[in-house]
Amino acid sequence: MQFSEQWLREWVKVSDPLEAIAEKLTLCGLESDGITTEAADKVIAIDFTPNRGDCLSIKGLAREISVVCGGQYQPNTIAAVKPNSTATRAINIVAAEACSQYIGRCIDKLRLHAITPQYIADRLNKQGAKCIHPVVDCLNYVMMELGQPMHAFDNATLQGDVCIRFSKADEKITLLDEQQVELDAASLVIADDTGPIALAGIMGGAESAVSEKTSSVFLESAYFLPAVIAKKARQLGIASDAAYRYERGVDPLLAREAMERATQLILEICGGEAGPLIECRQSVPLRSIVLRHARIQAVLGLEVAASKVASLLQQLGCQLSENAAGWQVTVPSWRSDIQIEVDLIEEVGRLVGYDRLPHTHLPSIFQLSKQSEQQITSKRIKNLLLDRGYSEVITYSFVSPSIQKLLAPQVAPLEISNPISSEMSMMRTTLWAGLLQTAQYNCNRQQQDLAIFEMGLKFIPGKTLEQIPMIAGLIVGKRFALNWADTSREVDFYDIKGDVEALLSLGDKARIRFEPCTHTALHPYQAAEIVCDEAVIGQLGAIHPAILKTLEIPGPAYAFEIELHRIPLVALPQYQSVGRFPMIRRDLAFIVDRALPVSVLVQEIQTQAGPLLSDCAVFDVYQGTHMPANKKSVALALTLSDKTKTLIDEEVNTCIERIVQALYREHQAVLREGA
Repeated sequence: MQFSEQWLREWVKVSDPLEAIAEKLTLCGLESDGITTEAADKVIAIDFTPNRGDCLSIKGLAREISVVCGGQYQPNTIAAVKPNSTATRAINIVAAEACSQYIGRCIDKLRLHAITPQYIADRLNKQGAKCIHPVVDCLNYVMMELGQPMHAFDNATLQGDVCIRFSKADEKITLLDEQQVELDAASLVIADDTGPIALAGIMGGAESAVSEKTSSVFLESAYFLPAVIAKKARQLGIASDAAYRYERGVDPLLAREAMERATQLILEICGGEAGPLIECRQSVPLRSIVLRHARIQAVLGLEVAASKVASLLQQLGCQLSENAAGWQVTVPSWRSDIQIEVDLIEEVGRLVGYDRLPHTHLPSIFQLSKQSEQQITSKRIKNLLLDRGYSEVITYSFVSPSIQKLLAPQVAPLEISNPISSEMSMMRTTLWAGLLQTAQYNCNRQQQDLAIFEMGLKFIPGKTLEQIPMIAGLIVGKRFALNWADTSREVDFYDIKGDVEALLSLGDKARIRFEPCTHTALHPYQAAEIVCDEAVIGQLGAIHPAILKTLEIPGPAYAFEIELHRIPLVALPQYQSVGRFPMIRRDLAFIVDRALPVSVLVQEIQTQAGPLLSDCAVFDVYQGTHMPANKKSVALALTLSDKTKTLIDEEVNTCIERIVQALYREHQAVLREGA
């Protein structure tokens, strides 16, 4: 927010130049965002933390400056306006839990052609506000001066009593910005007998707005619960000056003072006759907190004299009474952020000076957690992928409905009630969403060769929301950078499968197998699911061409996604003596159906050979000329040995014959002639 130096110095007498004030405010937690010069005045911009709603006005900031810089705070005296009219309107607070103070006043016989004074217009402009109508300008001026949002209704448009309530079913309102809003049971409204006339604490309605023809107004000055205003303003995406202040906390005892000040200005500028104050309010007890002197030193690590503590808190507006442990502190109504004892201690530390707090090394007892040698750490997985040329990315857990529907139309995602934007309104059900958007971003900038991965959560709705830790990767474009030694080629299925096998080799790879599958995001003939002990733990394959076309990724692109907690643990090493007897290798080639996975053959061979099989490796797969349709040739090298003796040809031949017969019987695998 921006503040006029001249206006500030009317409220606080301090000798420091504005630059020194800005530095001191920054050191106390109110960061200065720069100083500019406008005409004969300087304007200071300050970034406020959400808890300091009390400083969102000239009065509040001047009060803070007087404490930080040691100046004299001298607020303007606001006298009560003597009514010269009997005009009134009944007020009824139904939603008392959301509105504890509501003060109204009618002002009749306004001059229709009144003009906003130049000093008010200038000060509004310096704070980023525009002149609208003299009455509205007066209320905006009071809001910036005192911090109390106010609203003016055209009194002639109101019917019956003014009621503060939550909206009824099917009610609507057209706001001042011409936006039509459908209200729900969580919408706090100001209403008359015909329906809502304003969205409480956020924005007024268009039908009751003050215009050039307005000669009678009903003024509103109220306190609304911050949580109610914040929730509705964010849900509707409305950012108004009033909502900005209400959601950060307005002084609940300020409404009457602001009404008197606004009445003075309106009568001075627009003329008219003011009716009596119409008050409907609850008593507001001030918060009382016990502050222990010994606790201050324990928290800050600095001994602060009791007299100094009392002086600092009294400057903040606190009332103190001493007790055996320290003080009973009554917090002023405008400091809604001070809730507990440590908040008071923070104020003491802030005003003493953060730079004066000593550096204290806390005693630390390091106890290393036990880690099984079977455990695979996230760091180990990341390092493996980094070593294989991948780069780690971190993407949002929120995705757009369009990409969610593109990748997983069969999964109903969790919709966010208050999304950052419409393009980030769903919780992701797959990490591929973020990886593909990252690839799209890079490809649009001529970076078309990528290998990226992400470790994070996917979110699956159900009776309870499942948050599943995942590891996912994506490769796009060329496998290797252009060079003179190797032929440049595009990535393929076996590149991504090799990376996944390397990752799974960190654990017990023997429990893993790959099986063909169908997946909406993957190519129908280049997709596999990763199975561990009969449970599917992930998928890999080529991204479907239709998806690549939609996202304008030139491709090809291959991806994998695995549930982290279901990767099998590392198998503990077991000692085996080196064999003393020779090993025998036999090469076999089988003609099998093209759709038959080679892993099925290997598994059958392991079953039939039993402990005699030391190794089984595939060294050739052929399909093409001289091969029957829909058939392929698979050549395997079998290594046989016995740890207790030397194998003889008869034993080897019997084992091989058993394998050949089993493969033919179970899988119609025919041994190739000459093999």
